[in-house]
Amino acid sequence: MKSGRDGIEALQATLADIDRDIDRLVQVAAEVARQKSVPDLPEDADDNSGVEAIAVAWDAACRKLAILIARVAAGVDDAMRPLEERPQPTGMERLKLGLRVLLALQWRRGRPSPADTLRVVLADADRLSGMLLPRRERLAAVRHSLESDLVELGSHRPLLADNLALAAEREGRVLHGAAVLAEQYLQTIQDLVRNLNAQLGAMNVLVNKLTIEAERAILLIGIILPHPNPAAGTLRLFETKNLPHLAPLVDLHEKDMLSSVEIERRKTVIDSRFFASFSDVLDNLPGADYVKGTNAEVGHA
Repeated sequence: MKSGRDGIEALQATLADIDRDIDRLVQVAAEVARQKSVPDLPEDADDNSGVEAIAVAWDAACRKLAILIARVAAGVDDAMRPLEERPQPTGMERLKLGLRVLLALQWRRGRPSPADTLRVVLADADRLSGMLLPRRERLAAVRHSLESDLVELGSHRPLLADNLALAAEREGRVLHGAAVLAEQYLQTIQDLVRNLNAQLGAMNVLVNKLTIEAERAILLIGIILPHPNPAAGTLRLFETKNLPHLAPLVDLHEKDMLSSVEIERRKTVIDSRFFASFSDVLDNLPGADYVKGTNAEVGHA
């Protein structure tokens, strides 16, 4: 399975650009709330263009994120296929033995082993988690700050209009419709709040899908690979320094707190929301059936 590292790094740069644009608008809103003075834009300027540009850029980035996470899921399914195709053993030890024999055969044929596929999957999942989790937390804080500024400004509508008119008068300009301009600016902030809410909603769906697939990968690689041998100095199945953002999930696995039954139960709900949110993107992917858990080659795209 090919890593999505290049795509992840490109998306990280895109999200950084989006966040700079968000920060710029949020800083302006904070200054307006402090001074009770709405920016006086030229008559031909579109004061909502910045919000619209953010919405367009996020929509494109969000679609790419959905594709990358769908490929992570496809990689887990690819690694799981040998387990599903072999006759179900009666016990865990027979399962492990059978899998290792099968993996050895696949390796000799020059195919990547499920363990290798899962290592790539987990590396990509860790990179994506490292990008999405801090951004979601930061975006929630930014939204809260912006909502507070909006409440503050909404309670001072007449003052905003008066200050706008006074500023124009000091500059020797005649300003018509100051109240309308103030209201338009408040609408711009409301539009930005709505956009941030939409981003957070989409990110919750993406993070939930990514997390459940990482849990599946961790659980599966724990079955495929030999368990650590404390006597030999091997204490951990995973080196969490290589998966810093998935470390909490690795800890759950090592404490035997990841249940395949519970994962599958949650996966049903999470998948439903994921595909409902991004069906237009995923339906057009090559091998979309495989992404949805049947068969195809998205995992190798």
